[in-house]
Amino acid sequence: MPVQYEAKGSKHALSIIDSTKWTRESASLFDVSHMCSIRWTGKDAFDFVERVTTADVYGLPPMTGGLSVITNERGGVIDDTLVTKCHSKEHGEHVYQVVNAGCATKDLKHFEEQLGKFGGDVKME
Repeated sequence: MPVQYEAKGSKHALSIIDSTKWTRESASLFDVSHMCSIRWTGKDAFDFVERVTTADVYGLPPMTGGLSVITNERGGVIDDTLVTKCHSKEHGEHVYQVVNAGCATKDLKHFEEQLGKFGGDVKME
């Protein structure tokens, strides 16, 4: 992914400040299809995601998300992640999480270990 992009109709790259301003005032799109995505479902999904990340899932307005980190049991950082609070007819309220493809094996192993200790109603899809 390039660090800077050319402005529409121009051969000059937008500065980082201009790019940030554009995103905040208009919109930007980031393709995460190459990354590892997880859907967390079940009545305890929010609690579980809040346990293994620093995300405030309950505090997020529906259909919003943000950058977070995956933490170990002592609060140390394992990896960064994107966490989104979602709602759909098919899945009801759930969490959509994106982890780095290069760290997916490590991250998924950590989640599996934590699921075994958690004991609540949560599924990783």
